[in-house]
Amino acid sequence: MPFSEAEIIADPGYPGWHSGMAVGPRMHTVARPIGPELKDSFWILEYRWSYGIRPLGFTVVDDAMNWGLQRGAYETHLPGSNGQDYALAGVHAYCRELPQFSALEDEAREQRLDACLPPFLEGFSANWAATTRTLDARGRTLCECDLSGLGTGELLEYLEDARLYLRWVWEVHFQWMYPLLVNYLGFTGFCEELGIAAAEVPKFLAGNPSKITEGDQALFSLAAEARNVGLESVFKENEAGGIATALGKAGASASGFQDKLEEFLQTWGWRTENVGDLGIDSWRENPTPVFGTIRTLLAKDSIPDVSTELQHSAAARDEAIAATRGRLSRSEQVSFDEG
Repeated sequence: MPFSEAEIIADPGYPGWHSGMAVGPRMHTVARPIGPELKDSFWILEYRWSYGIRPLGFTVVDDAMNWGLQRGAYETHLPGSNGQDYALAGVHAYCRELPQFSALEDEAREQRLDACLPPFLEGFSANWAATTRTLDARGRTLCECDLSGLGTGELLEYLEDARLYLRWVWEVHFQWMYPLLVNYLGFTGFCEELGIAAAEVPKFLAGNPSKITEGDQALFSLAAEARNVGLESVFKENEAGGIATALGKAGASASGFQDKLEEFLQTWGWRTENVGDLGIDSWRENPTPVFGTIRTLLAKDSIPDVSTELQHSAAARDEAIAATRGRLSRSEQVSFDEG
């Protein structure tokens, strides 16, 4: 049964919660119950965790959604916004926009953004590559730590280090996301001024490889391996949750595939089926989602090839750009090409 507004406002928070538990860093706000002083705001249920948040997950609400969004808005000079504000109703997180009301601050941010955005975009590829190397190196150090011999105090220190790392990861996410989003929206608005529909803009940016397409290719290759070694029936005749057991009974034909699976999970197995939910197993801990995707792929006559799909997408992109340029005047073409 849904709670009434009065019940939400009167709710003291998650059982056992008290304000001293809001120990995350603060830009503007930290997670706290929605009380009477917040009742007049328009709050939206956080869709990623609409079913509720486990107690440890409140660290993600503070570190990612409050600290990360608010710090990112400030450090990237985002005009008109201080990020978002997250508050709690029992085990549920709700968010609202956190406006930036100062006209003087907005003007200063616009000036800083105008100065910072061009070099950010120009150096994007090299700087992002360097950032990902640092992200991976720090994450690898935590993942490879042997926890078996650590005492309680050492485990607590490890958890604190892990939280600091994840907080920094979210900082990086928003510090890179905001400028890219601002640039995308600016380009979309410019296209609309030229009479180009906003729905056309994604076509101009398609066909580029990414970490997502790299992961897709690795997963598709794993599905192809299952087909090549004769394991197709194992996947087709079992539900995803029973495939691990079925592979264990498949004998020698499955051993090579399982080696490939372990290799895949070493790189891609840190993913989960939702963002920031500390109660969901990673693929390394429970590869059922991987088996489910492979099962779906093996139901097709042929398994997609990502590189071929990217080539088709790039060709469609080039055609869309050429067709659009053909409708523009010469001066508009120059402006369009400059982005």
